[in-house]
Amino acid sequence: MPRRWVVLAILGALLCGVQAVWGAPRSTGYRIKGSTIIEGSSIVLPPGVPLGQYRRIFQPFPNWTLVCDENLKARQQVCNVSQAVIDARGKQVFSWSLAAGEDGRPSFILRTLPDADTRAGIEIQPEKGGEPVRIPFTGCNQKLCLGTTPIVGVLSAAIEQGVSVTVTYRTHSGESRTYTLPLKGLNEAVSSISQR
Repeated sequence: MPRRWVVLAILGALLCGVQAVWGAPRSTGYRIKGSTIIEGSSIVLPPGVPLGQYRRIFQPFPNWTLVCDENLKARQQVCNVSQAVIDARGKQVFSWSLAAGEDGRPSFILRTLPDADTRAGIEIQPEKGGEPVRIPFTGCNQKLCLGTTPIVGVLSAAIEQGVSVTVTYRTHSGESRTYTLPLKGLNEAVSSISQR
């Protein structure tokens, strides 16, 4: 039986997502978490898959980490490419992942702190101009707020060019949280999935 490679979002990772950190980081108060720093990772085996028949692979790229879970029994692979932002205390304050569903459409999954103003949404502005992409929040829990957007137009071009983008959202208290994040390494990480 030929292998089926399925690339989709690991939504279970959302439960382990953002740790609550209050207060807006200053422009120099945050940084990209190193792609070789893996901590607190755990694997939840799907029902009916015995130990020894499931594996997780981490592959660091510039600014991004590719994580693939492989069900050896079903010959199925589930991958996403993620980037995390940490504050001066080392706490995660934002993360996003690029993944695709079974329909093959790539999407960004964005995770903010839980104090986001969900009415305002999230804005992504590519470094090289163009209209900003406005993303609605899809929901929040005690750990995080979540938004998703398909990869089209200026986002697709920004990924191909490997430029930086500015991600901005507002909090309930009216503060603006802004992160300038590099897309460099993302295209390379996504391309490597098809070579696995």
